[in-house]
Amino acid sequence: MRPHLGVGVGEDACVELDLATGELRGISASESLVIDTAHMTKEGNRWTGLWAHALGRDDTLSLPARLTHTLAAPSPRPSKGRSVPMVEPGQNRQLASWRLFKTPTHSSDTAEVLQLEDWSITAWVASSAGVGFEIDLR
Repeated sequence: MRPHLGVGVGEDACVELDLATGELRGISASESLVIDTAHMTKEGNRWTGLWAHALGRDDTLSLPARLTHTLAAPSPRPSKGRSVPMVEPGQNRQLASWRLFKTPTHSSDTAEVLQLEDWSITAWVASSAGVGFEIDLR
């Protein structure tokens, strides 16, 4: 399994990559999101087997370790699901999406579902290493 990693950094977030050690470190108050697609599969309009890991200030992630010791596929999606509100007062769509990757860390038996116009994201606690998620297009 060959890992593929992506880093999502918002306009108010920042990460530092030490090229000598391959260590990725959060250096801003806002978090960034590391996505691992090593176990991703696509069936029709559905992508599964995705990992997400939030990287906050002073959190580190060793890219060499992550690349050579690929995580197992995320645990199966829980059968129970809870809808995440699209927008709360003072919140936009990006914040709703971001909150989706943070709320599953509070419950391991329920998936969080964010329904958007033509697609949805479902996230759940996959392990201590992060959140499993899948994307469905209509």
